[in-house]
Amino acid sequence: ADPYATALRTGRGPLFLRRADGWLLPLEVERWCGRADAVDLAVLDRCEGAVLDVGCGPGRLVAELAGRGRTVLGIDVSDAAVEHTTGLGGPVLRRSVFEALPGEGRWD
Repeated sequence: ADPYATALRTGRGPLFLRRADGWLLPLEVERWCGRADAVDLAVLDRCEGAVLDVGCGPGRLVAELAGRGRTVLGIDVSDAAVEHTTGLGGPVLRRSVFEALPGEGRWD
Protein backbone atom coordinates (compact mmCIF):
# COMPACT_ATOMS: atom_id res chain seq x y z
CA ALA A 1 0.00 0.00 0.00
CA ASP A 2 1.14 3.52 -0.80
CA PRO A 3 1.26 5.56 2.46
CA TYR A 4 0.78 8.83 0.57
CA ALA A 5 -2.32 7.63 -1.27
CA THR A 6 -3.74 6.15 1.93
CA ALA A 7 -3.22 9.43 3.79
CA LEU A 8 -4.94 11.42 1.04
CA ARG A 9 -7.85 9.01 0.75
CA THR A 10 -8.46 8.91 4.51
CA GLY A 11 -7.49 12.51 5.25
CA ARG A 12 -5.44 11.28 8.21
CA GLY A 13 -1.81 10.66 9.10
CA PRO A 14 0.64 9.90 10.30
CA LEU A 15 2.76 10.59 7.25
CA PHE A 16 6.43 11.55 7.22
CA LEU A 17 9.06 12.58 4.71
CA ARG A 18 12.36 10.86 5.42
CA ARG A 19 15.61 12.54 4.43
CA ALA A 20 18.66 10.55 3.38
CA ASP A 21 20.18 11.15 6.84
CA GLY A 22 17.14 9.54 8.50
CA TRP A 23 15.57 12.77 9.78
CA LEU A 24 11.76 12.62 9.66
CA LEU A 25 9.53 15.55 8.77
CA PRO A 26 5.94 15.02 9.93
CA LEU A 27 3.31 16.19 7.45
CA GLU A 28 0.07 17.78 8.63
CA VAL A 29 -2.22 15.49 6.64
CA GLU A 30 -5.44 16.65 8.28
CA ARG A 31 -4.67 20.31 7.50
CA TRP A 32 -3.34 19.49 4.06
CA CYS A 33 -6.48 17.52 3.13
CA GLY A 34 -8.90 20.06 4.58
CA ARG A 35 -10.22 23.28 3.16
CA ALA A 36 -7.99 26.34 2.80
CA ASP A 37 -7.26 27.89 6.20
CA ALA A 38 -6.53 31.50 7.19
CA VAL A 39 -2.86 31.27 6.17
CA ASP A 40 -3.78 29.78 2.79
CA LEU A 41 -6.44 32.44 2.25
CA ALA A 42 -3.92 35.23 2.94
CA VAL A 43 -1.64 33.78 0.25
CA LEU A 44 -4.48 33.22 -2.23
CA ASP A 45 -5.66 36.81 -1.77
CA ARG A 46 -2.38 37.86 -3.41
CA CYS A 47 -2.85 35.70 -6.52
CA GLU A 48 -3.53 37.50 -9.77
CA GLY A 49 -4.50 36.13 -13.17
CA ALA A 50 -4.84 32.48 -14.11
CA VAL A 51 -3.22 30.02 -11.69
CA LEU A 52 -1.59 26.70 -12.55
CA ASP A 53 -0.86 24.68 -9.40
CA VAL A 54 1.84 22.17 -10.37
CA GLY A 55 1.90 19.31 -7.87
CA CYS A 56 -1.38 20.43 -6.32
CA GLY A 57 -1.57 17.52 -3.87
CA PRO A 58 -5.02 17.23 -2.32
CA GLY A 59 -6.10 20.47 -3.97
CA ARG A 60 -7.27 22.75 -1.18
CA LEU A 61 -5.77 25.80 -2.90
CA VAL A 62 -7.14 24.87 -6.33
CA ALA A 63 -10.62 24.30 -4.88
CA GLU A 64 -10.60 27.62 -3.02
CA LEU A 65 -9.58 29.58 -6.11
CA ALA A 66 -12.16 27.76 -8.24
CA GLY A 67 -14.80 28.60 -5.64
CA ARG A 68 -13.87 32.26 -6.04
CA GLY A 69 -14.51 31.98 -9.77
CA ARG A 70 -10.84 32.19 -10.68
CA THR A 71 -9.26 30.47 -13.68
CA VAL A 72 -7.26 27.71 -12.03
CA LEU A 73 -5.99 24.23 -12.83
CA GLY A 74 -4.22 21.73 -10.62
CA ILE A 75 -1.99 18.98 -11.94
CA ASP A 76 -0.60 16.05 -10.02
CA VAL A 77 0.76 12.59 -10.82
CA SER A 78 -1.06 10.97 -7.89
CA ASP A 79 -4.45 9.38 -8.56
CA ALA A 80 -5.35 9.94 -4.89
CA ALA A 81 -4.49 13.64 -5.14
CA VAL A 82 -6.56 14.05 -8.29
CA GLU A 83 -9.53 12.25 -6.69
CA HIS A 84 -9.30 14.43 -3.57
CA THR A 85 -9.04 17.66 -5.55
CA THR A 86 -12.03 16.66 -7.67
CA GLY A 87 -13.98 15.87 -4.50
CA LEU A 88 -13.34 19.40 -3.25
CA GLY A 89 -14.61 20.84 -6.53
CA GLY A 90 -11.25 21.80 -7.99
CA PRO A 91 -10.40 21.40 -11.68
CA VAL A 92 -7.46 19.00 -11.92
CA LEU A 93 -5.64 16.76 -14.37
CA ARG A 94 -3.50 13.72 -13.69
CA ARG A 95 -0.36 14.77 -15.50
CA SER A 96 3.38 14.86 -15.19
CA VAL A 97 5.13 18.20 -15.53
CA PHE A 98 6.63 16.73 -18.70
CA GLU A 99 3.24 16.24 -20.42
CA ALA A 100 1.36 18.82 -22.47
CA LEU A 101 -1.16 21.00 -20.64
CA PRO A 102 -4.20 22.84 -21.92
CA GLY A 103 -3.49 26.52 -22.42
CA GLU A 104 0.30 26.14 -22.45
CA GLY A 105 1.90 29.55 -22.79
CA ARG A 106 -1.21 31.33 -21.49
CA TRP A 107 -0.84 30.72 -17.74
CA ASP A 108 0.09 33.88 -15.83
